[in-house]
Amino acid sequence: MRVTFVSNYLNRHQIPFCEVMYAKLEGQFRFIQTEPMEKERQDLGWNLDGNYEYVIEYEKNPEEANQWIEESDAVLIGGTSDRYIQNRLDEGGLVFRIEETIFKNGIKDVLNIHKWNMIYKCHFRYRHKPVYMLCASANLEKELKRLHLYKNKIYQWGYFPETKEYDVDELIQKKYDRLQQTDVVEVVWCARFIWWKHPEYVVALARKWRDSKLPIHVTMIGGGVMYDDVRRTIQSEKLEKYITLSGPIPQEEVRKYMEQAILFLGTSGREEGWGAVLNEAMNSACIPVVNEKMGAAGYLINANENGYPYRTLEECSYRIEALMQSLPLDTKEEFLENQGKVKQNFDLKQVARYAYCTIENQWNASRAADKLMTILQNLN
Repeated sequence: MRVTFVSNYLNRHQIPFCEVMYAKLEGQFRFIQTEPMEKERQDLGWNLDGNYEYVIEYEKNPEEANQWIEESDAVLIGGTSDRYIQNRLDEGGLVFRIEETIFKNGIKDVLNIHKWNMIYKCHFRYRHKPVYMLCASANLEKELKRLHLYKNKIYQWGYFPETKEYDVDELIQKKYDRLQQTDVVEVVWCARFIWWKHPEYVVALARKWRDSKLPIHVTMIGGGVMYDDVRRTIQSEKLEKYITLSGPIPQEEVRKYMEQAILFLGTSGREEGWGAVLNEAMNSACIPVVNEKMGAAGYLINANENGYPYRTLEECSYRIEALMQSLPLDTKEEFLENQGKVKQNFDLKQVARYAYCTIENQWNASRAADKLMTILQNLN
């Protein structure tokens, strides 16, 4: 069997899946890269080191790329133009689209005639062809069902960054040992500093923590156009005790912060198609507290079992404060007395363990490749 994956460029969230597919298909797999990586991504450290033998750069080898697209048993496409697979679509070749959302901008997209033209050209037009959808967002699955598109052709999908194997109980215990030493709950936030990632929400939460004298500290990892504004606000409001800005750092360093953090905070809106940082945080046994509209949340999180989705910033604040009531802090009794709340009767270590196991056992590159191979075998 031959499989080709066509996308804009290879990134670290796709490599584990591509590596597994290349091995499973004994070399009969190619990733066709249609464009160079944007400078913004390069500046954030997304450049890849090494030579990936399954990668074909379309502009350098268009004939070889087209041959793979034409002769493959199945083609996956996402993040690039349909023009690369137009002949295959017209001729009825097996295609799997990978998309995050159709109405990324909400009501603006619903009212946009160009968006509806795109829906017809890319989706409705091929409704009787063997074109399937791999939903890299729980939001997309809901949208497609409302539009009555891809009936019986929808599969849950996502991004599958590197899954690290830990002794999960040892990892969790180290987090709590550190907690007992510092009496401070470590939180990690990781994203670009842009409007729809909402870094300003972290500042708003820190104000609440300061006013309530809660023992919480969050490390904000990343850079972007809002970085300087956030930094100045932290300084002017004297929130340095509650927020540390790390700036952009290598992925290996990001994982070290996650390995120390008790909680992962995700503030992105529905514009966050997936959010692979959530996979990485859960794989690091962080307890996720994330916006329910974040694309990955609907697939990765089972509410109150392996994480805590929220709808509003007020609910997010409440979630974090409630979770603190179950943390083994020396200052916990004082905190409970101040807040006037009842200690919850669940084990947060178990929540962290479930978060880890969700990635270790279900949402990883190896599992995704196995599932896809089963689908391909059934369709061919």
